[in-house]
Amino acid sequence: MYFHVVVNPAGASGKTGKIWKKLEPVFQNSGKDYEVHYSSGDCGIEEICRRLEKSCPDELCIVTVGGDGSVNEAVNGLEHPGRVLFAHIPAGSGNDLVRDMKLPGKAEQLAERILEGKVRRTCDIGEIRYADTGETRRFAVSCGVGFDAGVCEMAGRSRYKGVLNRLGLGKLIYLVSAFRVVRGQRSGSAEIVLEQEGKQEKLHYSHLFLMAGMNHQFEGGGFRFAPAADPDDGRINLCIADPEHNRAFYRIFPYVLFGRHERFSCIHALAGTQADIRTSEPVWVHTDGEVNRKSDHVSVRMLKEKLRFLE
Repeated sequence: MYFHVVVNPAGASGKTGKIWKKLEPVFQNSGKDYEVHYSSGDCGIEEICRRLEKSCPDELCIVTVGGDGSVNEAVNGLEHPGRVLFAHIPAGSGNDLVRDMKLPGKAEQLAERILEGKVRRTCDIGEIRYADTGETRRFAVSCGVGFDAGVCEMAGRSRYKGVLNRLGLGKLIYLVSAFRVVRGQRSGSAEIVLEQEGKQEKLHYSHLFLMAGMNHQFEGGGFRFAPAADPDDGRINLCIADPEHNRAFYRIFPYVLFGRHERFSCIHALAGTQADIRTSEPVWVHTDGEVNRKSDHVSVRMLKEKLRFLE
């Protein structure tokens, strides 16, 4: 088996590159064949994976070293991700993909298990579609409409993000952004059509603050929005917040850390194979924390292909 290791050396303000330097001796001493591909501004992870898939018609094994954004780029660069043997070594700021996968705690131990070349689990891949253009983006962890996407957008353009990442305080910028978005976001109405087992359910929300479409249990660096999510069940778990006033979320937010927020009447937990979401005005949309643009009409579904994980 030939391992293609894809690294974003600038990820998490240089943290990813440093972690890879500590890990590479594990690969060097394993006796296994591998090649390292470093992403750059001219050739990102998405493009690297696209080229690898075209140049390797037979079995392709990709190991990403980075955060959830690195996995997002990889699944969007691959035309047929289900044909690829995939592994991920978390080295970002959020690392929500692996929180509910119970992987070895140390990166070196995880690398050793990956090098055994055994598929130990499969995980679903989600896809979000923008109705106005037909454009699609895949996600491995989660997608979101409203609050969580707004937080990612604000944090992503903050001039303090790089500094805080270097200090190991990267989550702080997301916390600050969350409080600012709560104060400033306008929550309009929304119509959601949820499909499950061929049946459709039409839902209306007067003050849609958040709709998190979850494949895994966590997003946002450890917030357990969907404690019932199973990343291999072919369903997307929706966490919908519909508070009458945004400030109510200040009280709810601490409970999200422990997955206990569903006790509040304005929180709705649903699950289905796909969902269509229309909002009264355009809101921010994200996939795995990567914000593309605003939209007032998107649809979400789970693909038939699954990621085959070496771990």
